[in-house]
Amino acid sequence: MTQNDSGIELRRMEKRDLQQVLDLINKEGWEYDMSEIDRIHRIDPISSVVACSGDLVVGGITVVTIGGRCLIGHVVVKEGWRRKGLGKIMIGLILKDMESRGVDFVELYSVINAVNFYEKLGFQIIEELRTFVKRGLTEEDCSVPHSKRVRDLSLSDLPQIIALDSKALGFERGAILEVLMRDFPRQCKGLFNENELVGFIMGRTNPIMDDAGPWIMEHPDIEGGQLLLRALFAAKRPGVRVIFGLPEKNKVARDTLATMGFKNEINQFRLVRSSKKAKEFSPGMMTMSAFELG
Repeated sequence: MTQNDSGIELRRMEKRDLQQVLDLINKEGWEYDMSEIDRIHRIDPISSVVACSGDLVVGGITVVTIGGRCLIGHVVVKEGWRRKGLGKIMIGLILKDMESRGVDFVELYSVINAVNFYEKLGFQIIEELRTFVKRGLTEEDCSVPHSKRVRDLSLSDLPQIIALDSKALGFERGAILEVLMRDFPRQCKGLFNENELVGFIMGRTNPIMDDAGPWIMEHPDIEGGQLLLRALFAAKRPGVRVIFGLPEKNKVARDTLATMGFKNEINQFRLVRSSKKAKEFSPGMMTMSAFELG
């Protein structure tokens, strides 16, 4: 795509780059495996970027563009190549690419230490997020009696899932939901009132820690939330760590997780760069998907 004055090539991320990008991500403590980075690349193979010195990937940003929005995930630069402006250059390249494609809404999630960096690039804080973790599901967590209100979701439910998700978010992200359903069918659970879908949760598994989300409810309540969580945990294995990311103001989500032994650990901020006014998540957005978390 371009080359800067120091000879660093900036271009779209390709399949051959994924292992080096994964290595950079994991050196920052994310504990991903190849399926994770490959999944992001499958959803959107043209928006992520890398910075290269010859065949060496020295920086990368993962991106998913969907529903007229750009979601920036990981922003990583190799040790020894930092403080050279590569992060700023790569984000600038993404913003220019999004502008050329008519995408005006760019969103990311950041820890407090990096907020100032993104604010200088035109991003604004919209809301605070909380990360809740349980460091080991118990046998009891994973063996809960079945509820008639909750059942496994299938691809035939996708239109209802997308409709409920879009209502909570304000935009459509069906491609992400479909990929999660295809890759982790046993971890996709729906809450029903008769035949009407009124909530759902999706999870995914990696070797170190399981992510949960999206978790959406039309009318959030602790009882319904517990039913969905228990159904999800029944599809997991005892001892696994599970992580949720949720809007700080979503008291129902916080209280539901607290009743099941989850603790608030890392806090982040949701930042947006757009000419349009960005809104906080609606109460129905209990947790975002792991793709938004990075």
